[in-house]
Amino acid sequence: MNVEDKRIKLTKLILKDALVELIETKSINEISITELCRSANINRSTFYKYYSSPQELLRELTKEFINTILEKVRGIEDVDRILAIVCDEILKNRAFCIVVLAMDEDSGAQKYLISSLRNAFLGGDNESSKVHIRGYREAYFFNVYGAHAIIKNWVLTGFQEDSVFIAKIINHFVISVITSLQTIIK
Repeated sequence: MNVEDKRIKLTKLILKDALVELIETKSINEISITELCRSANINRSTFYKYYSSPQELLRELTKEFINTILEKVRGIEDVDRILAIVCDEILKNRAFCIVVLAMDEDSGAQKYLISSLRNAFLGGDNESSKVHIRGYREAYFFNVYGAHAIIKNWVLTGFQEDSVFIAKIINHFVISVITSLQTIIK
């Protein structure tokens, strides 16, 4: 990595840290580029080299977070292990996760998180999806939104339980739903 690449990476990191800090006290739509740049001690022209808005910066942060998780779970089939990795990444990125999960459920960040997981594990909403088993998609959505609620509660109540416990709880519910589905479709 050359000096210019390192400088760009550092500038983006400073902007991302400043955004997370600002979002802790106000909504993404209330943050101006001027305020963000002042907080990051970066010129507006530098901000515009990389982003058009604070929302675009948040989308990039969210995308990086999801891609890190997807890369770490690639090839792993053990649901317990996948959930443990997800919970560990949430702990490593606790400030970001607190901010995103405290946002309105209709925020782009939460929608992106859920749709990315759906696309990774189901193949999206199109006809070429990986799974066409009757009831599976419904069970999948029940599990995803249920896991989202458990994780959101865990994050917003201050990580009172350890990540292994949260992963086991979610996995228990996932297995229960799948087992129930199997008895229904027989």
